[in-house]
Amino acid sequence: MRVTGVRGRDVALRTLCRMSEPEYRTYWVNRVFRGQASAAPAELFSNGMAQDAVASIPGGVALVPASEVIPRVKVLKVDGRFPGEPGYPLQ
Repeated sequence: MRVTGVRGRDVALRTLCRMSEPEYRTYWVNRVFRGQASAAPAELFSNGMAQDAVASIPGGVALVPASEVIPRVKVLKVDGRFPGEPGYPLQ
C-alpha cells in the first residue's frame, strides 16, 4: 500500500477495500490485536518501491498506474477488466 496522502490510495481503499482511511486503519489494528496478522501491509513511498516489493514477495499486490508497470510484475484484472478496457473501475 502506498503511504497516506498519495493520490490513488483513497480510490483503492474505496473501490477495492470498500473502506475509508479510518476504517482501513481500524481493520488492521484489530487484525494485529487478535493475532490474525503480524502487521498491517507495508506502506511504501513510491510506485517503484511498491513494484520492487511485489516482485519479491509471493502473493504481493500493489496499485500503480498502468503506464508505470514494470515487466517483472503481473497486471491483474479488476471486475474482469484490465486497465484501459471499457468499464475498468479504477480511474
